[in-house]
Amino acid sequence: MNDIIERLRVALADRYTIEHELGAGGMATVHLAHDVKHDRKVAVKVLRPELAALIGGERFDREIRISASLQHPNILTLIDSGEVDGILYYVMPYAHRQGIVHRDIKPENIMLAERHALVMDFGVAKAVQSAKEGPQLTTAGLSLGTPTYMAPEQAAGDPGVDHRADLYAVGVMAYELLTGRPPFSGATAQAVMAAHIADEPAPIREHREDLPEPLAA
Repeated sequence: MNDIIERLRVALADRYTIEHELGAGGMATVHLAHDVKHDRKVAVKVLRPELAALIGGERFDREIRISASLQHPNILTLIDSGEVDGILYYVMPYAHRQGIVHRDIKPENIMLAERHALVMDFGVAKAVQSAKEGPQLTTAGLSLGTPTYMAPEQAAGDPGVDHRADLYAVGVMAYELLTGRPPFSGATAQAVMAAHIADEPAPIREHREDLPEPLAA
């Protein structure tokens, strides 16, 4: 199999840089690769030689076309596929944690597709990322986001804000979804941010007595 991967590495050098194996099964091996054109990490799945010989290139192409036509939130997207030097492969997204905090999770940035929630607008996250990378810029003391959904540490301008701020925002949205109102409100953005920092939200059953206790908790 190592020989096959080396042949694949050479054949795809102008498109994908094969890095290392992520896992292996009875039908294929999966390798981490760098998509040269789009500058992103991808997963390249390589069929085992005996399976590739059994399926054949023509049937493989036919089945791959069917997969490529499927669009569903729970189906992994097909990026690319092909046959090189008798090796059958296809390329999928490499799902992994990138350490990016969105910082502006709110109803306006949650879209629904086929009853599936999709997060959009990573503009704030990108702004913070750029600020951190810039030699003359700093995020210390800077509050970015929407006050109604802002975590306390975010409202305080803490430069160490992490993924927990996004989880907090999801909690705020859940509270609003169930009661029709956010946990904190105020006449100004500063007042709302101060409430996130200093106040406790009213127990949710004060607004919705009919909520089951486990859900309220």
